[in-house]
Amino acid sequence: DIDEILKLIAQGWQPSAHPVSHSPNTFRPTEQQLRDSGKWETLIQQRVSRRAKQLRAPRLDLKYLARSGGQLLSEDVDDLDFCLVVTLRAPEGVELYQQTRAQFQVLAPLVSRSFVRVTP
Repeated sequence: DIDEILKLIAQGWQPSAHPVSHSPNTFRPTEQQLRDSGKWETLIQQRVSRRAKQLRAPRLDLKYLARSGGQLLSEDVDDLDFCLVVTLRAPEGVELYQQTRAQFQVLAPLVSRSFVRVTP
């Protein structure tokens, strides 16, 4: 609502430098509940679908929280190797791959190291 935004800015509010965030509204058991049931996993998988017209300069922010003995660590934390796989789909005829690679040159193609044996 542009009128409300202008009113708040006139009162001294400042727009955030960060976009509106989205977290799926899903129930997640606590870490202790997962550990108690023997289901503590280091792999998190989520699916979120958005239409292109719902997005403006989308981004993913990832945060790594290191723990030891149940306590959060803030200093002397080792780097964490991780993998993030994102799937994007576009209508036929849209050169999504080429456009994405041109705009985000830091991204590297995923090189598969898996071998699949096909028997006739």
